This record gives sequence, C-alpha cells and structure tokens, in this order.
Amino acid sequence: MPRGFNGPQMIGGVLLVGLALGGLWLNQAHELGTFRRMGPGYFPMLVFLAMAVVGIAIAVADGWRRPAAVERTNWRRFAAAVAAPVAFGLLIEPLGLAVAIAATTALAALTTGKARPLRIIGLVVFLTALCWMVFVSALGIGIALFPALG
Repeated sequence: MPRGFNGPQMIGGVLLVGLALGGLWLNQAHELGTFRRMGPGYFPMLVFLAMAVVGIAIAVADGWRRPAAVERTNWRRFAAAVAAPVAFGLLIEPLGLAVAIAATTALAALTTGKARPLRIIGLVVFLTALCWMVFVSALGIGIALFPALG
C-alpha cells in the first residue's frame, strides 16, 4: 500500500494538541511558582506541555504513514471502557474503595474479551491493597475501604 495521508492519526494528534492548548489556557488562572516552590498551576502546565509534544509527535510521525485499516467498532467493549471510570466515581463514596475497584476492574476486564474470573479477583485484591496502602495509609486520604454497615 502506498504512503499517504493517515487521517485518524493526524486528527488524533491535532485533537491532543488542541486539548493541551485549552488546558494551558484554563491553567492561566493558577499561580505557577518556581521549580523549587511549585504553585498549583506548575504541574498541570508540565502535563499539558507534555501532552502537546506527544500530540505533535503523533501528528507528524504517523500523519504520513500508510493508512491503518479501520476496524469495526465493538460497542460492548467501548461501553465497558466508558462505564469503568464512571462506575468508580459513582461507587467510591457510597460503597467504599474495595467495591469501587472491584466494579471498575470487572468492567475494564470486559474490554479485553478474555476476562477470567480468577485473574480478575486476584487483580481486584492486589489493586485494593495497593490503593489502600498509597491513598489511605501513606497519604492519609479518608476513603472507606468497605461501605459503612448500618
């Protein structure tokens, strides 16, 4: 297949740059500070700049390669990928960290098409323990591990 304009890659890179520029514009209201004394806008600025660089790299490097074959969309997998973070956000407060991670992991596993129950359970246990150690134990964020009973 001859080289040509690879539209999806180019559009994806341009969209990433556009989102980064929008984020940089919105971040103007926050004080940047210095490298030694970072303000609330310093780290988001770095993330948006990195996002813009990646978007430019995608647009330039992949924009003129051979066009990729467009696959048919699997809407069930797409819905599971969208539902996973939404479920986490909706479940974390009322049902606790463990339930939110279990639901998110189960939904994310549906996106692969190769979900195995024992692997999902092991991943849920590992992720729950890791998130509890990092966020509750180390950072002191008050997130309930399980829902309050009664």
